[in-house]
Amino acid sequence: MTRALCVADIHLNLNNNSEWEANRFSLLFDYLADAEEEYVYLLGDIFDKARPSLEELSLFYQNIAKLKRKVVRLIAGNHEILAKDVTLFDKIPSVGFKYYRDFDIVKMEDVNIYLCGNNKLDKLKNLKSGSLSSKVNILMTHVRCDIPPHVKEELPLKPLSNMFDYIIAGDIHSLYRPFDNFYYTNQPYSTTYVKDKAHHIIRLSVDKKDVKIQHIPISFPNKILKVPVLCEVPPLNSKDLFKIRITGTLKELLSFENKGNVRFDKVVEDLATADIKKIKRGKKLDLEEHIIAVLKDDLSEDSLAYGKKYLKEILEGTGE
Repeated sequence: MTRALCVADIHLNLNNNSEWEANRFSLLFDYLADAEEEYVYLLGDIFDKARPSLEELSLFYQNIAKLKRKVVRLIAGNHEILAKDVTLFDKIPSVGFKYYRDFDIVKMEDVNIYLCGNNKLDKLKNLKSGSLSSKVNILMTHVRCDIPPHVKEELPLKPLSNMFDYIIAGDIHSLYRPFDNFYYTNQPYSTTYVKDKAHHIIRLSVDKKDVKIQHIPISFPNKILKVPVLCEVPPLNSKDLFKIRITGTLKELLSFENKGNVRFDKVVEDLATADIKKIKRGKKLDLEEHIIAVLKDDLSEDSLAYGKKYLKEILEGTGE
């Protein structure tokens, strides 16, 4: 029996909380390195942008080196496309992994694995029924499916589902399955602040022509959104990064500051809220006058300065 792990949608981005992000990226590759599976398939969007920083590239290569005992196969996701048919991986050395840029075929025992990155979806569009071999065929790709009413598929996927025995894909960050034989990998961890959510990778097991696909739950530090009642902030796990959405008057919110692994998403609900909306619609109001009305008995310089900054950010659309 031959086994592989399939991972997608890591979205490495060190722009914010860089030390924390780098740590959990390294933890993920420690996990992959220690796993018993012989193969690792990286199915796109390993990077969050097609022009990563030198620090992000360095971190990627440091961690890919941990997989030296594995066969590492990689395709590009939509976030890694530089221009039509050109991806980040066309421009950087394939050290520690094999990059498959075309519609390529590899084997696991008696099973054909077709690898097709997001840069080559036209190959899938033009694929004809009956053009595959008589063996068991698995498509690994990075493609968006149809999730009504807002998410539209990038290409017709039903014909592909009929042609291939199984499809394993990156792109959709969930366990959603558009067809019985279609598996999204999910994400190994959250890349945006979300409410508590399970994360997975896929284990592919092949025994000659027999195929088994399993979602493996995994636990790494996550970005978690909490929405407590004001002043009822829950105890937090220091490994995760939290955004806590709190609602209150401007005066109440002054006491909450970002610290350590906690970020606050502050929502002002007070007598000035309606006036802020009016200002957004073009009616001019005196900011200081309305800040004073909100703060009332707390008119310290710090409070006024914070109030001005916060309201201006709201008006300019830059506030959290």
